[in-house]
Amino acid sequence: MEFRLAVADDLPQLEAVFGKLIEYMSASGISMWDEYYPCPFFAEDIERGDMYVLTDGATIASAFVLCPFDTEPDCESIGWEAPDARSFYLVRFGVNVDYLRKGIGKTMLRSAMALARDMGAEYLRLFVAEMNAPAVRLYEQCGFRRACGVYDLMVDEYSLPIREHGYEIRL
Repeated sequence: MEFRLAVADDLPQLEAVFGKLIEYMSASGISMWDEYYPCPFFAEDIERGDMYVLTDGATIASAFVLCPFDTEPDCESIGWEAPDARSFYLVRFGVNVDYLRKGIGKTMLRSAMALARDMGAEYLRLFVAEMNAPAVRLYEQCGFRRACGVYDLMVDEYSLPIREHGYEIRL
């Protein structure tokens, strides 16, 4: 397996991998991703140099985006342990459905923690929808702590908010 920055040539496979993941999550009752998120953001993530992939030969086994926390939306409702500490944000994290339950998620989280630490971060932070119990278990198993408060993400004016919890780990 190879861990590396994503490149433009990865885009079609990333969209296919996440398309299958979206179908899998929806079938499991976790309906939070769709054709509007996260795939339309991948080209920009790759161009900025924020997207990383884990490949198994020519197959993308997992991917995530890692960016400075201050570039993400306002979330004053979350009580971070050290709100002013240099932090990075893990977003658009997914594992290829053919690689689920093989330790890939933990491997990728360790890689994200190491990258953030190497970039000078004191914390790695993320948001997870409360309906996404498998992700919550993974983050907690890897040492992330749930911060106080809730972030209600409004997708549009016609739908209910997606209730998200902040999780963080001190690096």
